[in-house]
Amino acid sequence: MKQIVVVLDKPEEKEINISLKKKGEKVSLLGLVLGRRKGEYGLKITMGHEASKTWGEIKVVGIAEKGAKVRVTGKVRMGKKIVEGENSMKMKLLMLDEKSQVTVLPEFEIESDEVKASHGVSVGEVDEEQILYLTNRGIGREKAKELVVRGFLRKIVEQILSREKRKKIELLIAGK
Repeated sequence: MKQIVVVLDKPEEKEINISLKKKGEKVSLLGLVLGRRKGEYGLKITMGHEASKTWGEIKVVGIAEKGAKVRVTGKVRMGKKIVEGENSMKMKLLMLDEKSQVTVLPEFEIESDEVKASHGVSVGEVDEEQILYLTNRGIGREKAKELVVRGFLRKIVEQILSREKRKKIELLIAGK
């Protein structure tokens, strides 16, 4: 399986186009959006299945704070002739303050009845119950929020196969 890791950590537009052209090809895209300052962060991912018996997944997690405007678009295409193709798309983003904005747009162009496709999208805020749990154990509110956010982002980092990439991204999340 081929794994592609994309990080968007500054205001800019990134576009990723993936084509699964060989029978049996498998591709996993892991995306991380760190909207930590004011500006527009755009991530556009397109995954096209051009051969049968292909498998793809798109997983994106991210945060928006300090006035960041984050827009994530995911598009999956499977043509009429594709059989036994599979694709899943999961995108989860957190808004960490009221100044920030998050837009998530999943899109599927499925022309075959012989494929499987699924998606899940969520945009929310930090879970207050998790913060309360940590503050009741003596951790300050800001530190508790930071720990919850790091735990949220680690869910994608733990899936990165390359140890070197994983370490770089862990440092980026920690702000180092």
